Amino acid sequence: MSCTGCARKFKIFRSEKSCQKCHFSFCSKCLSKQVCRSCLRDQKSRTKDSSEGNEAALSCYLKMKPSSPTLDHGLTSPCDAQLRQRLSNLRNGMNSEKAEALRDRFNNLRETGMMKTTSGRESAPKSEVQQLISQTVKEVALENKIRQTGQDIDEQLALRLQNLRS
Repeated sequence: MSCTGCARKFKIFRSEKSCQKCHFSFCSKCLSKQVCRSCLRDQKSRTKDSSEGNEAALSCYLKMKPSSPTLDHGLTSPCDAQLRQRLSNLRNGMNSEKAEALRDRFNNLRETGMMKTTSGRESAPKSEVQQLISQTVKEVALENKIRQTGQDIDEQLALRLQNLRS
């Protein structure tokens, strides 16, 4: 195949690219952007035409009188009145006594939760401590054994190498 723009064959340094708008094949030198020149020209001409229309729409929009939002628009039923009343009560805030009672309950729950977790950590059974110590001693012994076997293998390899050299 060859480039649509310059009619040269595609090679290593002239790779094939495709226009995202018209999907024709172009080489990397002819298609420097994501769209080809003809599609780019069409796109620019459309934006110029649409910008003229946008100016007229913008001037009309600016001339319009901003309307104030009305919350009571068409809400005349008794249910709507009750909802408005409840909303105003919520906006004014909860009763301060109820809020304080809730705060006190929350603080009490938080303090008891903290006390339970700290008290459980302070008193660990002695058997658990002994078990952890013995586990740590076993792990250290295993690490020493592995290190020793590694050193033994290194010594054996050094002896073999020395025998091969001589």
